[in-house]
Amino acid sequence: MDKKNLFPTLPILRAFYEVGRHRSFKAAADYLGVSQPTLVKQVGELEACYNANLFVRGRGNNRLTDLGLQLMPLCRSVIMGVKEIDEFLLSHGQLNHGSLTIGAVGPYHVTQALKRFTQFFPNIKIKVIYGPTEKVKSLLVQGEVDVALFVNNSPLPGFRGFLCVEDQLVAIIPKTQPLSSAATVTLGDFQDQVFISREPGSLTRQLIEQAMGAAKVTPRSTLEIGSREAVREAVIQGIGISVVTEHEHIDHPAIVARSFAGISLGMRYSFVVSNERLGSRLIQSFLKCAEPVLQEPLYS
Repeated sequence: MDKKNLFPTLPILRAFYEVGRHRSFKAAADYLGVSQPTLVKQVGELEACYNANLFVRGRGNNRLTDLGLQLMPLCRSVIMGVKEIDEFLLSHGQLNHGSLTIGAVGPYHVTQALKRFTQFFPNIKIKVIYGPTEKVKSLLVQGEVDVALFVNNSPLPGFRGFLCVEDQLVAIIPKTQPLSSAATVTLGDFQDQVFISREPGSLTRQLIEQAMGAAKVTPRSTLEIGSREAVREAVIQGIGISVVTEHEHIDHPAIVARSFAGISLGMRYSFVVSNERLGSRLIQSFLKCAEPVLQEPLYS
């Protein structure tokens, strides 16, 4: 095919990008709301036009070639650029249209920022996706969210983080347990207790497990529950003890929260944005609304 007959249009680039991201023509077609044969045709035309192999095709796993891997960030940049153009032209100088997708490990600081944002920009469509840090970070890197709030312990190449807060872990204990009467707790108090644990990938879980391992503390048993709300409910029911961050804790008559004595178990939460999206008026406006809770001002 002569490439003069085909310019890599946005639908074609989007088709390639989503297949590369999902590694499945079917999953990508479902995501885009088009038929699978349409997607196969679009990707095939792109490969034929440039005589390029972008995928190593396999049943249920269409792996990107080296060339395909290099093309992915270029396509993401184009797709994000078109989104910004759309927001700009629809707004005609004011943010009256557009959408903002946020990934977050918890609701507390996000809702603080959104409270101000929705007052100033009530017509912007907002979607918030919650999950553990690794999931939220992955959504951000893949371009599935515009901005993300997670524990950002080390620089992420191509992204900028704005420190929001350093939060400490606290123990949550059923009031029926003798330990609940103590003013503070130590890691040693977790010895031989039933420990209610978050899901794999949770940094709360990693932090407390590392601390207990270093202190050679072994709970009697560990019950893994896959959400913050379910962990809290298990403690309310008196099944065992657990940990949450201070801002995640919600008071309940059946439980108490106690800080740790002799050790700091802190996590630094940041709003993180890709460098290529940082100039977006929509994202700038959201960060400006979040600025009262940011420890690094957006504008110096």
